[in-house]
Amino acid sequence: MDEKLLHKWLNDDLSPAERTAVEQDPDFGFYQAILQDAAGFKADQFSVPHSFESLEEAVAAPKTTKLRYLQPMLRIAAVLVIALGVYFTLFNDGITTVETAMTEQRTVILPDASEVILNAASSLSFDGDSWDKARQVNLEGEAYFKVAKGQKFDVMSSQGKVTVLGTQFKVIDRGSFFEVVCYEGRVAVTYGDALQPLNPGDAIRFLDGEARLYNVNNTAPSWLAEKSDFDAVPLAMVLRELERQYNITVKTQLALNERQFSGTFTHKDLEQALNQITAPLQLTYNINGKEVTIGE
Repeated sequence: MDEKLLHKWLNDDLSPAERTAVEQDPDFGFYQAILQDAAGFKADQFSVPHSFESLEEAVAAPKTTKLRYLQPMLRIAAVLVIALGVYFTLFNDGITTVETAMTEQRTVILPDASEVILNAASSLSFDGDSWDKARQVNLEGEAYFKVAKGQKFDVMSSQGKVTVLGTQFKVIDRGSFFEVVCYEGRVAVTYGDALQPLNPGDAIRFLDGEARLYNVNNTAPSWLAEKSDFDAVPLAMVLRELERQYNITVKTQLALNERQFSGTFTHKDLEQALNQITAPLQLTYNINGKEVTIGE
């Protein structure tokens, strides 16, 4: 619900049109139920007048001051109750989310002792409460999985689904690029209506919806050894990965982004990485602080 409308609703200051919009909001029933619960709250303590005179003074005292004081306090209490309700609804549901920043890698141990290593600028989430019923994670970015043997294990991403029982594999889901590499065991990749099994050494990628099957010789992702490797991908993809690994901004001519690049760049030295990218394509580069310009 819009924050301004929520505030006006708590203050009973809505116009007819605004009230209609609030009551049609999907969260209206949720907030209304919380306020009804809050209205049933009772104080744990009450005060007893020490004498008839003090009681008489209290009865005779103007009530407007008390009302003006209680109204904002009740509104504040209602907002706090709503905030607590939202917190326990959204954050106490067993969902664990792990994110990596630029240049960062992080290892995640799942409830069944499966291991996931996230590459830079990636996100992984899973429901620990339902893990025994369904081993499933959601991935944005890139990760290397070492899955403990057991029941079916699913990796869900915006573009596809990877299903295994117990194996080692890599998944990349970045923009229009989706890639799965199997290093051990057997992997089933679902992309749209297509289902593709992968054996050790097999890889499949989808770039702008077009599929390509190929083979790999390595036994783990290259970025675990602090380098990134590519096989016939657009230069734009390489430069985006360079930005993630060095936390920089790369500018280049639009026409250069579609050039094909095959090769490797290191994560340890920016100058060396830029040479490894630009030399094979006969390009130049210039470093200005956190900004890199690449041209012909």
